[in-house]
Amino acid sequence: VYERAYGGSAPDGSVVDRHNPVGVGFHHFPSADHAVKTQAPNITYPGEPFLSPSDRPRPAGFGALGRGWQPRIGYAGTYDQAWIDTQWPLPPKDFDARYNLCAPADQQLQRFSGREDVSLIGLTSTGRWDFRLPAVVAPLRLIYSDRVEDHPFRADTVIIEPDIWRITLKARLAVLTRRQAPPLREIVFGHVSPALLAARRKRKAYFSQRGGDGTLLNQPVWQP
Repeated sequence: VYERAYGGSAPDGSVVDRHNPVGVGFHHFPSADHAVKTQAPNITYPGEPFLSPSDRPRPAGFGALGRGWQPRIGYAGTYDQAWIDTQWPLPPKDFDARYNLCAPADQQLQRFSGREDVSLIGLTSTGRWDFRLPAVVAPLRLIYSDRVEDHPFRADTVIIEPDIWRITLKARLAVLTRRQAPPLREIVFGHVSPALLAARRKRKAYFSQRGGDGTLLNQPVWQP
């Protein structure tokens, strides 16, 4: 909750802590959340306490960083007249893909494969929540008019919502397209019958004498 971390803004917006505009303690400004009655942050990193008005601890929190906050905005690149004349609507040449990462730097990982152990302390009603990230084993298939491509599900984002005991894995896939190439017709996620894939590629209806929609129910989508 960044409203309880170090930062803040003047009521008229004349002075703003770009690292956390909604926080508390910066130039004695109150939190953007009126429910926060303290004049000092009560969420800080270990070893970085707020003991006097001159202290400048890093804003600490688990939420997403706003697009206009530092250090994220520093990766956005230069949007000037030269960009308008030569690059628009594409991103500027000095755009850094790290701008697309909304998680704080200390919560970013180079990669993860699933089955990592996670412990949350002080974030649930039970005090502690230990779990293991699931490993998604279902395939992802791109159906073109002339072929079917298989791709693994490679999650690059983990969203943990301890108040409702929910974990969400998100994955992205970049596809290179070429002019005059057979178009991408459909994306199928999960274990399905090869006959279904063949029917989809040929734009034909799928029918099974055993019934069902082609989903292979005996194969798991994820493994603990």
